[in-house]
Amino acid sequence: MKRYTRRKSYKVKILFSLLFLIILCMMAGKVLNSDCTLLPLDNITHHVASEDNGWNLILVNRNSYIPDDYKVELTELSNGEKVDSRIYPELQEMFNDARAQGYGLFVREGYRTQEEQQQLLDEKIEAYENEGKSKSEAKKLAEQWVAIPGTSEHQLGIAVDINADTTKVQVMMYIAGLRKMLINMAL
Repeated sequence: MKRYTRRKSYKVKILFSLLFLIILCMMAGKVLNSDCTLLPLDNITHHVASEDNGWNLILVNRNSYIPDDYKVELTELSNGEKVDSRIYPELQEMFNDARAQGYGLFVREGYRTQEEQQQLLDEKIEAYENEGKSKSEAKKLAEQWVAIPGTSEHQLGIAVDINADTTKVQVMMYIAGLRKMLINMAL
């Protein structure tokens, strides 16, 4: 009889533990996979970035959003990309110096609109979902790599992604290799 009571008590404990675990998983699933949250997020306000230290020192990130009244004057580059007109002279000087040293640099990505930034984020979320991630997990992962619209320096026009023309670099490496081979053959 004592053995039966212990076994029954053990089964009841396991049953309640499993029930608790199931309820906990259901609550976590609602929070992660739907619009349901445990905290009201409607009242959260974002800090707006300040230009107090100058336009070139404005800090935008997930905690400091671009001010609604921020104005940018754009200059279009030869490849169609655009940048803030105030960074253009220094950017051009850097490219000229690089060209003088044999490097072919170009702006791969410059100014982005709010819509373009949203599209980049949506594409990254979709890529993670295609890998089998849940919608909420895909969004969380994507936001680690792509700035949330309103928080990207690309939207200010002061950030650029610079690439090198690899064909020029490859030709230079080929010539350097030929030169080395010719020197070795002459010795």
